[in-house]
Amino acid sequence: MMFPDVVELYRASGRPLIAGSAFTYEGQSGQRLREAISKCEQLAVHFGHFSEPPEITQPDHILFSWMLAANEHARFYHSIVALVEGSPRPGQGVVPTAYYLIDLDYAAGEESPPAGIRKLTKLTELVQGLAEIGHRVATGPTDPLTLLFVIPADEKSPPRTIQLSTRITAETLELPDLELGPLLALTTREATSQLHQEERRSLFRLAVADVLGEATNDNADLTYLAGHWDKVLAKYQYDVDTYISRFSFDKVRKEISQAEVDFVTKIQAVVGESSSKLLGLPLSLVAVIGVYHAASLVESILLTLGALLIAVLFSGFTENQRLQLGRIEHAFKTVFDSINLKTDHPPLVVRERLDEAKGAFHAQVQFSRRTLWTVRTLAWVPAGLTTVATALKFNETVRSHVLEWANRLLF
Repeated sequence: MMFPDVVELYRASGRPLIAGSAFTYEGQSGQRLREAISKCEQLAVHFGHFSEPPEITQPDHILFSWMLAANEHARFYHSIVALVEGSPRPGQGVVPTAYYLIDLDYAAGEESPPAGIRKLTKLTELVQGLAEIGHRVATGPTDPLTLLFVIPADEKSPPRTIQLSTRITAETLELPDLELGPLLALTTREATSQLHQEERRSLFRLAVADVLGEATNDNADLTYLAGHWDKVLAKYQYDVDTYISRFSFDKVRKEISQAEVDFVTKIQAVVGESSSKLLGLPLSLVAVIGVYHAASLVESILLTLGALLIAVLFSGFTENQRLQLGRIEHAFKTVFDSINLKTDHPPLVVRERLDEAKGAFHAQVQFSRRTLWTVRTLAWVPAGLTTVATALKFNETVRSHVLEWANRLLF
């Protein structure tokens, strides 16, 4: 068990006073103490050692002095404060794995760690998270980390680079517990694949830099940052909300533009088809000339029936196009209603874009409907003209009445 064997030797000795870097025991040797001495005699020297082999003064008495190690493999500390001040590991984001706290009678790895150790563990997690998102500067093996955070330039000042030392002190341990959830969500291995993680990490770096930038050069350290951690989280959350909102609204604007293109294309297809059919109307006007040159009533009636057939076909076609416009209009309303639901409180620019798209669409639908109505009306003009022409040419009564009306109007 190695270091726990040293702790057991100390406890079995009754936790004697430590003088310098050693503790001495003289007294009765029970079974527990003898077993602890036996195990410690087999340990490597970097875990500590007996200054002299244990001396049995009487059959049930023993005298020994154990020299404590002064390294990270086995270290005794009088308190948690002594631990953070005497070990470089916490400032590097690591809780030592082999230590014993004399005042609390607690060794690393034992169950139910004291509140101070839980807080120290959380502070090391803070250092680890900051090291993940910050820019590290090379330091010595026994120094705390030095991290760089940059405040971007603005209109009034150039960019600023702030150095953060991650040294944990007694003052740091006295601070309230920190909420590390948002930071750990950006640094755990499972979180690296989540959406917008790199952007969120950048926003967290910026929040840390902003808070550190408010400190003087003398107190821009881990203690200051931990003491203002709530402000860091508030700035970060605000920046994330702003970024996500801007991203969402950009996405909405793109959806609006794409929907406009799609529906305009559909309307143009409907109107374009109507326009192409409109080119066939002049051919039906030939029937009017045919009636004028017809040699018999039968020819005139056939030409008139042909013009009527064309008018009926055009009417059916334009009615179908009108129904298509109705379906397109309904689809447009459905799509834009869904876009509205995605933004409970859209900014002014998005509302204006929505209103503009709706207004342009409805204007184009109205124009298309008028176009279809015009096509439908014009389709009946040749049929009406051929009917009138036939009546005038082959019906004497009709012709006489028409001539009479014409004379009254002219004279």
